[in-house]
Amino acid sequence: NPSEPHSDLGYTWNIPVKWTEDNVSSITFYNRSETGGITLNPAGNAFLKINPDHIGFYRVNYEVPTWEGIATHLSSNH
Repeated sequence: NPSEPHSDLGYTWNIPVKWTEDNVSSITFYNRSETGGITLNPAGNAFLKINPDHIGFYRVNYEVPTWEGIATHLSSNH
């Protein structure tokens, strides 16, 4: 919770972030105290699925074109 104070002991947590692209899984770790963040660059029209095993709770907000692609995919294939 970002509204709560930071740990007095300076604890940080590495958050595992797993994704699949064209049925190939990858994993990296995110630490909020690092400035870089995580940037994923799918190849061509590849579709990335974040948290494919549904472990943990993550909020993801995509760019508008990605939301449109998800909506199109769900409308035509499900």
